[in-house]
Amino acid sequence: MFVYTVKAEEEIAVCSAKNEYIKFSVSNYIRFQSPNYPSTMYGNINSTCNASFVPEINGNYLWLTILNGDLINPFINDGLTNSTFEYVYQSNYDVTTFTSTSGIINFELLYNYYGMASEAFWDAVVLSFSPSSAAKCPFSDQIITMDNETIIPISSDFGIPELFTYPNCNWKFKNVDPENFQFKVYIKQLIYPYSLLLSNMYFDGNVTVDDPQVRYFNGSDLTIMSINANNDEKVSNGFFAIISLVPIKANYIEECQVQTNSDGTVAISNIDYENGYKPFSTCSYNISIPTGHEAILLISQHFLEAGVDKLTVSKGNESFELRNNGYFKIQKEFNGSILKFIADGNTQQAGFSAVYRTIGKF
Repeated sequence: MFVYTVKAEEEIAVCSAKNEYIKFSVSNYIRFQSPNYPSTMYGNINSTCNASFVPEINGNYLWLTILNGDLINPFINDGLTNSTFEYVYQSNYDVTTFTSTSGIINFELLYNYYGMASEAFWDAVVLSFSPSSAAKCPFSDQIITMDNETIIPISSDFGIPELFTYPNCNWKFKNVDPENFQFKVYIKQLIYPYSLLLSNMYFDGNVTVDDPQVRYFNGSDLTIMSINANNDEKVSNGFFAIISLVPIKANYIEECQVQTNSDGTVAISNIDYENGYKPFSTCSYNISIPTGHEAILLISQHFLEAGVDKLTVSKGNESFELRNNGYFKIQKEFNGSILKFIADGNTQQAGFSAVYRTIGKF
């Protein structure tokens, strides 16, 4: 049976140099973000960023998961034991959760830890839940009313191994503006024994963090069921997805900069470490390869929402997605192809930087 959850204005907590206790006052979950998210902490190199979360009801547990961002070694602990979670987190490659049964989660990030944390940014959710729900799934058995600012992570478990029962879990979401917004289901992990029922669509493909999948659904209602084919199989976060709303109508913005350098190379970039690229931003560059030559494309920075915001090289019916940093050889047959970037309507990162040059004669 679903329990109706009244949609209140989301609480957003931000860490600070002064460690403060953050209590849940409006609902049972809080958005937790870096200062001025999605800007990075660039320039803040001589301080720390701290936060401590306590539930609104004494005895409740806490679950923290990071949705988007890049962090170098945050310190996360439950305040009572010696267990401390230290991690290099990049949202394109990780599913990260932390559970506290002690009634507190402490978070600390040193801005200049290992010399790189000043470039950190993140968007996270902290959920308060009762011990009686610990064997269920985060946000399950609720009707969650969503607007375009709401982001809800769902998972196969709360990460408490001794309580793993792997039930089949259910979620129901309501779209407050179905004429202008659609549901976005961003599946970051789905591995055996799990499968999904997304409204009337059965989804059992193996999904890993290095190849996430996204599905869009129109309408005012979205129901999701996670199905476990083998209750004896225990896999933490065997299923993990992020639910949000994005505009149906895409008003694309040309945002990249293209510059020809003195050595003949061409730099193409939309990188912005302070603000990130904009929703529905796009750009393209026509690749021209002289007769008898090939080309090299160097992607030196690649901070995009993996599986959603795409950087591709395409010609005709052929298209290749560039999913990470590295050198990519473009053969002469791809003369006239197009390097293109395109983003959807939410969850941005810093962007990409590329350098294009032709090589040799063949």
